[in-house]
Amino acid sequence: MREMTTSEVEEVREQFIRAAKIAHAARFDGIELHGAHGYLLHEFISPPATNRRTDRYGG
Repeated sequence: MREMTTSEVEEVREQFIRAAKIAHAARFDGIELHGAHGYLLHEFISPPATNRRTDRYGG
């Protein structure tokens, strides 16, 4: 497994935003982000176990 580049993190962030906007346009009441069990969001919210980044997405 390798660390995502900053540009890759920003692209994924934009994809999450785009998906939320689509859900909003479809008149959904909300969205749920699954951030447990080692999924991508979990990697960022679990320092120092999984997030050892030293850039602005670290810590």
